[in-house]
Amino acid sequence: MPTTPTYAFPYPAPTDPADVPADMGELATRMEVVLAQFLKAGLIDAKGDLLVGTANDAIARFPVGATNGHVLTVDSAQAAGMKWAAASGGGGGGATIGTALPGSPADGQEAILVDSLTAPTYAWRFRYLAAKASNRWLFIGGAPLLSEVATPDNVASASYVSLATPGPSVAIPVAGDYQVAHGFQTPGTTSGPTLFMSYDIGATPANDADATQNQGVAGNGVSVAMRTRPKALTAVALVSKYKGSTATSVSLLNRWLSVVPVAVGG
Repeated sequence: MPTTPTYAFPYPAPTDPADVPADMGELATRMEVVLAQFLKAGLIDAKGDLLVGTANDAIARFPVGATNGHVLTVDSAQAAGMKWAAASGGGGGGATIGTALPGSPADGQEAILVDSLTAPTYAWRFRYLAAKASNRWLFIGGAPLLSEVATPDNVASASYVSLATPGPSVAIPVAGDYQVAHGFQTPGTTSGPTLFMSYDIGATPANDADATQNQGVAGNGVSVAMRTRPKALTAVALVSKYKGSTATSVSLLNRWLSVVPVAVGG
């Protein structure tokens, strides 16, 4: 078998019969030599580097990504025709999970937002829609963020106040569009004021525009009030407040407040 020569790249077609491999084993050996010399030329600099085609008959080093978990994705605007990016959650898998939504997301990327990685009280799944003008993270699944106060307490004020057992309240984790729902029960009375339940939005006091209201029924019945409405919210706390149409003392119980995102993230 002839001695395996040293090859330059690109390697020209052999003209000497001695340079023609005798069998596939020798061909593989020679190809390994050529490839090793090619890589030693400086194209591979780090673990994870790739060799990619950049044009017709052109090859170049594509450096390893800087972030663990990122995957290759097609991007014709790049010189290599691809880039490293966070994995898309398409098809029901691959969503990241964290206490903040990912920065620099890719179109179609999915993420699960939680308030705690060890004891979350909610887990909201979002999909990023780059074409949307704002609030590009679209809510695609998860239970409402719910707070409840079951303790009966009386309200005896014609302006919005906290009750002896404050709340319920929820903290909005990220600015966006939400559906806010709240409600309460009140026992039957022979006569009494109309009751209102609303909520402070951060430093903005509770008002009637956001309120649900009801008046207790006569006798032993229980009256229920509830309402849902869309709200554009920043990352603030919603804190329930109460009043009556008069200052007559009336009991409220099983008070609740919940929020569900529609689209968030600016």
